[in-house]
Amino acid sequence: GYKRGREEFLRELARQAAARVRDTKESLLLKPMLSYERRVVHAEIGKSPDLVSESVGEEPERRILIKLRA
Repeated sequence: GYKRGREEFLRELARQAAARVRDTKESLLLKPMLSYERRVVHAEIGKSPDLVSESVGEEPERRILIKLRA
């Protein structure tokens, strides 16, 4: 149950971050995450045609940058 709950938390985090990027028109850098956590966020952001996400930095400080699609 923990992993499923964590994945739902990450999906909701991605949706909130997406809404913030749309509202502010500014890129957003999330806190460092594990690779499987980043995968969940990338998948959720990938559902939005107006946004793009990328991983930046080096482990263990690798983060996700969410921005409007150019």
